[in-house]
Amino acid sequence: MRAYLEICKKSFQERMAYRGELLIRFVGIFMSFYLLYMFWKALYANSTDVQGISFHSMITYTIMSAIMGGIINIFGILNVYLAYWMSSRVRTGEIVMDMMKPTDFQLYLFSHSFGRLLFNVIVSVPIFILAIFIFKIYLPDSLAVLALFAVSLSMSYLLTFLIDFMVSLVSFWTTQNQGVGGFTRLIIALLSGAFIPLWFFPEWARNILSYFPFASIYHVPLSIYIGKIKSIEGFRAISLQLIWIGALYAGSRLLWLKSRRKLMTHGG
Repeated sequence: MRAYLEICKKSFQERMAYRGELLIRFVGIFMSFYLLYMFWKALYANSTDVQGISFHSMITYTIMSAIMGGIINIFGILNVYLAYWMSSRVRTGEIVMDMMKPTDFQLYLFSHSFGRLLFNVIVSVPIFILAIFIFKIYLPDSLAVLALFAVSLSMSYLLTFLIDFMVSLVSFWTTQNQGVGGFTRLIIALLSGAFIPLWFFPEWARNILSYFPFASIYHVPLSIYIGKIKSIEGFRAISLQLIWIGALYAGSRLLWLKSRRKLMTHGG
């Protein structure tokens, strides 16, 4: 366990080394916040609510979605860093050295990404506070709702990591997997409610998507945050997140074992 904690610590320190880019990142983030604000303001120009969602709630949902994107999507919503890293290691053969380390490879990558997650959380705190004052986003109705949101957000991170990990393993078969990674990120962005809330989808599509893991990444925690999903329904949504985490974890372990066998076969 100490080895994984050290990996996490090192990853966090690596992110701290690039503090100079934070100012540019802050400016870019708030510019995107402003564009999102103006976009939804234009859509709500002649209406007090759309699909039962008020302008205030929609702004909160949208900006919280952007903040979440900076927290749980460690490599960015459309960035394929993990896929690129894996394919690069496979091409050069360095992946063999990674596999020979006295650590579980998946847990090693998780520890590395968790260090980045901690850094992103710290950076997001002042962004969140400023967004409250500048764009008037609101806090959940109670500490219980906030706690439920925090749990759901944690589940979102685990889902994101497991999907990233599985996509990165495609490089054992294709060598180049950036295209697959980018396509997966695009699908997540479109079908998770990150850019467009699922309430704006046709009812039949919304009902189907609600059972997919993508909706559990953004739509569920954000719906809990703004009060669209409440009490028992919130626990059911988190239960579905846990089910998908279990399924994806099992799938990722199976895919990892097959990836190792394929590498050993090619390596003789």
